Amino acid sequence: MLEHVYNFQLAVKNIYKALKNGGIAVIAVPMFYPLHDEPWDYWRFSEHALQKIFSDFKIINFSHNGKREYPFTYYFEAKKI
Repeated sequence: MLEHVYNFQLAVKNIYKALKNGGIAVIAVPMFYPLHDEPWDYWRFSEHALQKIFSDFKIINFSHNGKREYPFTYYFEAKKI
């Protein structure tokens, strides 16, 4: 649901704070997906943006639905290190 959070950087910091060391957040975000829940659908994140946004975490099991060039959704686990 990160696409619905205007201040997504603060949300990611709060996810990090909420996790114990070694804790894992399961993240799923759309890339190519119709606008929904308007007007609170703010963002689409690329694979490269997600890696930077979650750079304080260890990213594991990163995957996507659809072609790599046209991903429908990204899924990954972000582990607090």
